[in-house]
Amino acid sequence: MLYSARYIYIFNFESMNLLFLGPPGSGKDTQAELLAAGGDFVVVSTGQVMRDGIVAGSELALQANSFMDEGKWVPDEIVYKLLAEHVKSLGDKSIIFTGAVRRATQIPLLEDSLNAVGKSLDKVLYFDLPDAEVMNRLSNRWFC
Repeated sequence: MLYSARYIYIFNFESMNLLFLGPPGSGKDTQAELLAAGGDFVVVSTGQVMRDGIVAGSELALQANSFMDEGKWVPDEIVYKLLAEHVKSLGDKSIIFTGAVRRATQIPLLEDSLNAVGKSLDKVLYFDLPDAEVMNRLSNRWFC
């Protein structure tokens, strides 16, 4: 079954920062990668920022890694400090955040992190998908 899509046309890509939200399998990452392929956006996820920081030997990322090694959630304070550092390193590039917010209480943390480096969110896009379709899409994914 196909679902109708609501298209958003963005005409001014200059320093536009977007937050993509939605259930797993709703297409957030797919759409972000399509926009990034055009060269107008950089896709940023907190998970990738932490992994890249660990490889680079970032002190904050290594702190995060100690929590992950113990099977614990990384405290939001560490996550959003790492995110702010990464965003600052991107300069004036337009950003799509995927996986940057998992709970409503994290939205102000993301906004504060962006404000700390002179940026802000311009748009938040929610990818709506019925629960039955989420289950269908996720059950068709292969994991190794």
